[in-house]
Amino acid sequence: MAVIRGKEIKEENTSTFFSFRAGNTFMHKLPPALKIILMTLLALAAFWVPTVPAFITWGSLIVFSFFVLSFKAKEILIDIKPSLIYALLFYSASILLNVIEQKPQVFIPDSQYLATLSHLALSLEITSLFYRTTTTSQFTQGFRNIEQSVTKKNKTPFADSLSFTLVLVPRIASFWKRICSAWSSRGGKANVSRIKTLVPVLFRVSMEEAYQKTLAQQNRS
Repeated sequence: MAVIRGKEIKEENTSTFFSFRAGNTFMHKLPPALKIILMTLLALAAFWVPTVPAFITWGSLIVFSFFVLSFKAKEILIDIKPSLIYALLFYSASILLNVIEQKPQVFIPDSQYLATLSHLALSLEITSLFYRTTTTSQFTQGFRNIEQSVTKKNKTPFADSLSFTLVLVPRIASFWKRICSAWSSRGGKANVSRIKTLVPVLFRVSMEEAYQKTLAQQNRS
């Protein structure tokens, strides 16, 4: 059985879902607080966009990220991978329901699934654009600025907790990718055994990362 070590996982640095990409575009230069507000509002607004315009906007944002924000093709594929997985799951579920309901056109997906997929894909793409153009420190500063403007206080416990959670998301995705890569390099197969073995490793490494970041945050305060 392949053995995965937490130390080995943390030493590798690869492109992952929602990871920051250095650049000098206008999105990189936006104020952190404005980025957070826009990301939240636009990602939520995506669920009210009609199906066809949502798909068109999703595709347009992908083109925008490539030509304007200079994202690499590999980074774009990583970001749209969750949407492709959702598409496969929704399509499979639609076919299953068509079979159960004995519809004549079994392989034509239900419009409800297309609407849900378009909203998820657009929301994820919007979120990805902001994540890839915002550093960890910018997220933290943005949340602090927002909380300070609301509470009129210097201390920002809510902002610190929220930024900590959001920053940990791409780190967990990075850990999972590295764990799977290490598993495959040792001859491990993509089966149920992999899930049983790797999930505890992911949990342990994520908790170690969370603990270290908490200590670092306490030392800075």
